[in-house]
Amino acid sequence: MSKKIFFIILVIILGLYYYWPKISNLNILSPKEQELHGYLKEIIPAVRSALQKFKQLDKEPANVTFVADLGKLSDEILTINERYWKTGSKSETFVRILINKVQGSKEKDVSFLAHWKGPEKEPEILDNVRMDTRTLIYRSWELKENSNYLAKELKNLLRRGWEPTGKNSTQEAIPMVDSSWRCLGDVDHIYRKWKGNFRLPLSFS
Repeated sequence: MSKKIFFIILVIILGLYYYWPKISNLNILSPKEQELHGYLKEIIPAVRSALQKFKQLDKEPANVTFVADLGKLSDEILTINERYWKTGSKSETFVRILINKVQGSKEKDVSFLAHWKGPEKEPEILDNVRMDTRTLIYRSWELKENSNYLAKELKNLLRRGWEPTGKNSTQEAIPMVDSSWRCLGDVDHIYRKWKGNFRLPLSFS
C-alpha cells in the first residue's frame, strides 16, 4: 500500500514539475496580460513568416508559389488583428476563472484590446498597469498598426500583379518591409524581457 501511495505522489510531483511553467504563467497573468500574451504569441510568428516569405520572393520575384504564400500570410495577419483588436478574443482560462472565484472577483470577461481606443485617445486606462506591461501594450498597438499596413499593402501589390521589376516589384516594397522588421524586432525584444520578469508563485526570491 505504501508503495502505491509513494508511486502516486511521485507521478504528481513529476507532473507538476513538467507542466509547472505553463500552469504558473496562467496563474500569475492578469486577464489583460493573458490577452496581450495570446495576441503576441500569434502575431509575432505570423509577421515574421510574412517578412521571411517576402525575402524569398525578393530573391525569386517570378515564383508564383511564394506570391500565393505571401497572400495567405497577409490574410493571416489581418485575421489575427481583427480577432484581437476588433472582435475581441476571449482570454479567460479555467485557472483564471477559479482564481477569480476564490478572490471573489466580479470582473467581467470583456476583451481589453478590442475596447481600448489606443495610446493617444485613452492613455489613462493604463495608469494602474505594471510599467513593463504598459510599455508592451503600447508597442503591441504599434505592431498592430504596422502589420495591418504591411499586410494590406502587400495584398494591394499582389492584386495589381506582382512584377519582377517596376512599380509593383519587391524593390518598391523594401522600405516598408524594413520598417516592419524594425517594429517586429523592437516588440519581440520587449516581449521576451516582459516574459522574463514573471516569477513562479511559490518562488522565495
